[in-house]
Amino acid sequence: MGTTDNKIYFAYGSNLWLDQMARRCPSSAYIGLGRLRNYKWFINARGYANVARSPTFLDEPPSEADEVWGLVYRLTPEDEKMLDLNEGVPYAYEKRVIAVEFWGKGAGHGTADDVGRTKGKEGKEGKEEKGKGEEVEMLVYIDFKRDQGGYKPREEYIVRMNRGIEDALREGVPGGYVREVLRGYIPEEGEGEKAEEVKRLAERQAGGLGMRVRLFRRGGGRLRLRRWVRGLICVLKLGVVEGILVTCLMLPGACATA
Repeated sequence: MGTTDNKIYFAYGSNLWLDQMARRCPSSAYIGLGRLRNYKWFINARGYANVARSPTFLDEPPSEADEVWGLVYRLTPEDEKMLDLNEGVPYAYEKRVIAVEFWGKGAGHGTADDVGRTKGKEGKEGKEEKGKGEEVEMLVYIDFKRDQGGYKPREEYIVRMNRGIEDALREGVPGGYVREVLRGYIPEEGEGEKAEEVKRLAERQAGGLGMRVRLFRRGGGRLRLRRWVRGLICVLKLGVVEGILVTCLMLPGACATA
């Protein structure tokens, strides 16, 4: 499925948003759909998407909640490095290689069409029939420290997840999965002045750390670096809250996209 150095990545959270992946990992390529069986999807204590193994009961058939659908990307080594930075490896998420059921984009068999494309509104065509995909080992990012659900997503994350849901449905992720699993945590976007502000923040977050690195390289990078180092020293000396306040004063706008 690729060269030795390239990796296959299964995205189940905001990286369902194709544009976000293109910004964060410019050399990545979307290659198809994936289904991770015997796992559940939820929002964890950080306010972000996570997955965890489902308890197995032999006398109960699997349900929508016991599988996680996502989009699959091919990553270059540089893409993988940037993805690690944006996912906070190893402090927020850890990487695992897990067998995922795969439907290649535009393949002659086992394509996204086999799971039923959803057109227009979510799941108006009813429950989709799922064909059999190919088992492929993929990178999956999991937060093992915060492995419980039931939390509210961050406001800007709701925006990015809704963009991702739109792309996921367009690419063939079943509408039933979106209704039964994702919509249990991710409401549709609101409107109004605050909503527009949240959308702007989501757009900045979508750029990820790569955008900040590029801005750093364009000019004034050394000055910003010195200020950030001083800010880090403040955090170590004064504590997290006071240190961050001092850092924001030294570098206006720095905390707006964190």
